[in-house]
Amino acid sequence: MSKFWRIIFVFALVVSPAFTATASASPIKNQLTATEPMMKGHIVALYMNHLIVSLGPMLDWDTPVLVSFTEAEGCIELEILGGRGSIDGAKGTTDSFREQLLLLALAGVNDLFGLSLEEKDLIITYINKNKFEKVLTFKNGSYAIE
Repeated sequence: MSKFWRIIFVFALVVSPAFTATASASPIKNQLTATEPMMKGHIVALYMNHLIVSLGPMLDWDTPVLVSFTEAEGCIELEILGGRGSIDGAKGTTDSFREQLLLLALAGVNDLFGLSLEEKDLIITYINKNKFEKVLTFKNGSYAIE
């Protein structure tokens, strides 16, 4: 290969889309692989969310549940996004969630992280997804109507 064609070949590599995509992806890769400190509560909430999403279909649970960690209160919060607007319907769905899915999720989280979380340590809110309003909250072992 002559020197001219080698220069053309190198030039083509430099200006090709594949080369520029690889070069531009490098900062993102560095950002995604960077280690960041994170509160254990956030990690527990992420793992609990993963368990609920994974186990839900096996238990015929199809109502979305959002899990988060609230730093200010230092607790895990779960929001059930259901279609029931009545208090009795919301309580029935929340009780079903607590008896089936939550027990398994808590067992998994406690086992993996060496915790002793119980449902009294959580805040569970039932939200009517049609109106996006709170119907009831389960906190400290009892229900409160919103």
